[in-house]
Amino acid sequence: MLEFENIKELKQIIHDSKEKQVKNLSVFSSITRMIVFVLLNALVMVVTTVIVYSVLSKAAPIVRVPSVINRNFVEGYIMLKKINLDIYANLQNYPDVPKNIIVAQSIAPDSLVKAHRKIVLNVSLGREEIAIATNGGQGSEIRSIFVVFRVPQNIGTMIGLSDPEAEVTVTIRVTDDGTYKNDVVYNQKAKAGDTIRVPLQVTGKVREKILINDETFQEKEVE
Repeated sequence: MLEFENIKELKQIIHDSKEKQVKNLSVFSSITRMIVFVLLNALVMVVTTVIVYSVLSKAAPIVRVPSVINRNFVEGYIMLKKINLDIYANLQNYPDVPKNIIVAQSIAPDSLVKAHRKIVLNVSLGREEIAIATNGGQGSEIRSIFVVFRVPQNIGTMIGLSDPEAEVTVTIRVTDDGTYKNDVVYNQKAKAGDTIRVPLQVTGKVREKILINDETFQEKEVE
């Protein structure tokens, strides 16, 4: 009889032990599910943050458009180029406005726009722009050109900078048969690979001089 009771007690102990294991497994399973849920939520938040940051970083920045009316075209061009607007000139005859002065702009001053937005400037040709400009008794027509310079990719190495990727100061001087006498038409910082385009109205032969960090880099005639 005693042996039977011992066997019964042993079965009860085994049964209780199994129930305890099942409960422990159930608790462990709940904790595991909770940890997995928290980790998945954290992963979703990280991925969402990365996607949003990537989209925002690629979006064009917002810039405030300055007023360039009544300024010289070159001066206005430099101001608008600094905020990365795409500039187009509409040359017109304004008899009462001096040559190369900006009369109107297509985007109102103080407007907030995305960078690389197109802006059109109405520029005066002056009172005698359609006439012939004289130079030593010979006539030369006034024409619009772009002086274009692309900063070499290896400019830092070419001019011996300690940091080959450092910005350089690009200065462009222009001489023609009329308006410009070795005048500075561009003077700004630039990086390797940047392309610089300066609109000008010139007469006769045009010669440009490019200086990098105040040292002559190249000199040539412009077609």
